[in-house]
Amino acid sequence: MSAIEINIADKPRSSILVVDDDPLVSELVAKQCTGMGLSVRRATNGLQALLTARQHRPTLLITALRLPHLDGLSLCERLLGPEAPGLEAIVTSACFDPEDYERCDSLGTTPVEKGNGFWPQLREALVELLPGDEREAVSQHESWDDLKQIPSAPRILIIDADPRPAELLKSRLKKFGIEVLTAADGSHGVRIARNEMPSMIVAARQLPDCDAEHLLWKLRSSPRTRQLPVFVMAETLSKNTQDNLRREVGGAAGAAGFFAKPLDTEAFYPTIERYCGLALPAARALAA
Repeated sequence: MSAIEINIADKPRSSILVVDDDPLVSELVAKQCTGMGLSVRRATNGLQALLTARQHRPTLLITALRLPHLDGLSLCERLLGPEAPGLEAIVTSACFDPEDYERCDSLGTTPVEKGNGFWPQLREALVELLPGDEREAVSQHESWDDLKQIPSAPRILIIDADPRPAELLKSRLKKFGIEVLTAADGSHGVRIARNEMPSMIVAARQLPDCDAEHLLWKLRSSPRTRQLPVFVMAETLSKNTQDNLRREVGGAAGAAGFFAKPLDTEAFYPTIERYCGLALPAARALAA
């Protein structure tokens, strides 16, 4: 997936690179920065962000700590310094451990915690890091108080009339700070996906009101859910069915992968690692 450029009507001043594999966080942060007249690009993993930053030279990096392929602090280590003079960085996470804070301090990056206090912390960091002529615009921007709360944990949406897969994942994922959302049919699932924009969706092949093909079409028809990764689970799926589900839907990706029912958490953990930013050792523990 290529970096997404957001065009703005006014001439941009500072340029921001927002890096987060959580689509809701990425969208909300990018929209807020764009509304303040800043030029914004987005990336969904560390390697993509590294290439984008080297090509477009942003003045400020806002990156999640835990990312696929290359974590946020390792990204900062590669970008900050003589190679990118003047680049500032904000690192976001639902949970920083003492070592993370030490690395932020050594790199000169600003940590911002996701959750209830995210927007005030981000505003304070932007006022501190942006050039003086832009600080007043940031502090006085009217929409800060009306913003949707940034979730403090990645979210997985399970769409299935059978409650057992969601119950299994809830019991395994809760201790890793991952929230599991549920829907019993396609219509409800699409509404939740549009409102919550989960990190990934796992849907049964057959639902009470539609099949996976129709669900993919509904999700790909909305700009908010067009890029969300969707996985299909079933007891058996023929190669021909899998090929059909993988096909593009209206120019957007089809199914990102498949899981067998009953759900095997050991087979599930690499996907959790990739799409929820969960470290591999922790992800392996899901099967324990």
